[in-house]
Amino acid sequence: MRILRLVAVEGAWVMRSRLPSNLTADVWRHLRARDQRPRPAVEARLRVRNNADGSTRIDLMDEIGFWGITAQDFVDELLAIDASVIELHVNSPGGDVFDGVAIMNALIDHPATVNIVVDGLAASAASFVCVAGDNVKMNRGAQMMIHDALGMCVGNAADMEQMKGLLDRVSDTIAGLYAERAGGTVEGWRDLMRAETWYSASEAVEAGLADESGAKGPEEEEPGEDEGGDESGEGDEEKPPPGDDEDEDEDEDEDEDEKAAAATARFAAQLAQFVYAGRAQAPPPTNPQAAAVAVDVTQLQKALEGAFT
Repeated sequence: MRILRLVAVEGAWVMRSRLPSNLTADVWRHLRARDQRPRPAVEARLRVRNNADGSTRIDLMDEIGFWGITAQDFVDELLAIDASVIELHVNSPGGDVFDGVAIMNALIDHPATVNIVVDGLAASAASFVCVAGDNVKMNRGAQMMIHDALGMCVGNAADMEQMKGLLDRVSDTIAGLYAERAGGTVEGWRDLMRAETWYSASEAVEAGLADESGAKGPEEEEPGEDEGGDESGEGDEEKPPPGDDEDEDEDEDEDEDEKAAAATARFAAQLAQFVYAGRAQAPPPTNPQAAAVAVDVTQLQKALEGAFT
């Protein structure tokens, strides 16, 4: 998770007061140019559709924040939903911490039952978005990651101390969210966050961050088991000859490929700031609840020491 908005404000003040005027002007020119760049249409990054059973599905499949899905994008779509059940599918490397908190609170405050499915990755800010779920399912092969808040600061030692205090307060708040959902202590979760802890699907369930992990379902058919035909190919529909419609489809496919490539690049850039490149490269997670119990037992032993001699 990153602290972007607040840091941008504080950073601008620091640069204005301490940096040469020509450099400050260049920075502001860069920031204004960045903010004026057209962002992709919301529909391309945040998809909402109604399911046949009357529930509403939301796909959160991008970075959280300015370069992906902002809290405003998400809340605008969420407030238009009157279904009694919301199914939120997540595959996100995280992003802006305050946008993530705002999305989480909007989901908690919505009257619908919120079922969250982690389809790929719920890292950083996306991990505490999942705290909002009445039920959280880790799909096949999905992962979750938690870590301390990150930020940028330009200035002297006093500025750095102020930034450290801000990051610690934000991280303690997030650790409290994990503790409220999964048990354990704030300090226990902070230790896991400091270490950048990655969870497989089953490990997330064991830690209490998720309620269930996905298993192979009946909808996953083996090759050659399609209905309406056998292995000989009988019953298969005959393919139409190529024509103009097919050319249009190919153009649309190319556009979709370009969008997917851009999203993948953003995803990779976000992942590059993490210590580990996924669960396979990270050490196994520890259990904060077990650690808390161990501390209590140790304290009890010390308190009873010599009491019965």
